[in-house]
Amino acid sequence: MAAHRIAPPVVPIVRSHADDVSVLVTRRIGAVRSPAFSFTAIERFDELLDAHVDGLREARAPMQGANQNDLSGTDFDGAIADALASTEDGDLSVLGRRAAALLRTGDGVDLLATLLMFTRTPEQLERHLASLDQASPAVACAVLGACRGIDEPRAASGFLAGGTTDRRLVGARLGLALAWASGNSSDAMDIARTAASNVQTPARVAAVLLGDRADALADLERDCSEQAPGVDERALGVWLAASGRDSGIRLVETIAARGESKRPLFRAVSLLGDSFYIAWLVKQMADDKLARLAGESFSMITGLDLAYLDLDRKPPEDFESGPNDDPDDENVDMDPDEGLPWPDSEKIAAWWKENESRFPAGQRFFMGQPPSMAHCLQVLKTGYQRQRVAAAIWRCILKPGTPLFPTDAPAWRQKRWLASLDE
Repeated sequence: MAAHRIAPPVVPIVRSHADDVSVLVTRRIGAVRSPAFSFTAIERFDELLDAHVDGLREARAPMQGANQNDLSGTDFDGAIADALASTEDGDLSVLGRRAAALLRTGDGVDLLATLLMFTRTPEQLERHLASLDQASPAVACAVLGACRGIDEPRAASGFLAGGTTDRRLVGARLGLALAWASGNSSDAMDIARTAASNVQTPARVAAVLLGDRADALADLERDCSEQAPGVDERALGVWLAASGRDSGIRLVETIAARGESKRPLFRAVSLLGDSFYIAWLVKQMADDKLARLAGESFSMITGLDLAYLDLDRKPPEDFESGPNDDPDDENVDMDPDEGLPWPDSEKIAAWWKENESRFPAGQRFFMGQPPSMAHCLQVLKTGYQRQRVAAAIWRCILKPGTPLFPTDAPAWRQKRWLASLDE
């Protein structure tokens, strides 16, 4: 009878650590997009994730040189372990094979990008950038996404300048990678404009962030007008920040007229930052379906923390957040507004009556003040994630060539960069 191969005893330990890492990586993707996570909360979260990654790395070390079938990437946790095991591999095709299970998930590219940010050194990512043409589009997108988490991925501009054969790759990630990684490059604008004329919205976002207020801005306005309700929120924020008040109001009216969804409308109003819309926002707070969105938009303009100032109320008694236990309920979507306070419209209306004079209509406000480099830096340090994303955009618009601050990078790197911006 053939002998059965006995797996090394470290395999269960590795699987356990991989399970912890997979859960945390998945949760982190939601956290960095969440309106309720501050930078301080992300910092605590990342300390926990980093500890689990170190544990997985140490547990995986005895497996080096063992039969790779012991940790085949056929399931999600195995893929996490395999992707981490390939930290020292310079071959992106190896990473692609080991991460196949990751890339089949809905957020697969973001999952792999997050894992790479926590396991690759800047030098390793630089080497990966140099060989992106040999990678699958999904792996290449993940590598470029991970470049938001390193210091100066200079090879990103070189990769763009050399061209790419896969337009999906450019459209999916390269625009934002360029805007951040090559923000101070002398040829960055030419590269962004060339990409923007041939590919999708992200490259146009990059061109506008780098200072193009002509063709790319016009193309981006068309994208935002035509794509509602599925408009990319970062693209919407970039266009609104770069455009004048009158143009912004026209876009808000266009989105309102389409009427498919209120979410893009609330985002547009909050990013436009004109107190002209405050009375309308307060009125929407009485509708439980729209209350939290209206409250967040109000806070984005005025800078108020509704919960801290006791301007919130209890959730409705029949309110359910996200998927429930009913097997017949087809709604499995997570609540995109989870963690946002429920605004008390009467208290807020009273506050606004007393403070309206501080916010003259016709002037744009972001978190309680007219946008400025110093104010946006403060929001990057203390704000919630959606507010921090808007602050990063405003800094690029106010001073073209400013690298787009990566609000989803590992917290310890963000902290170092924030300190350097104070100097």
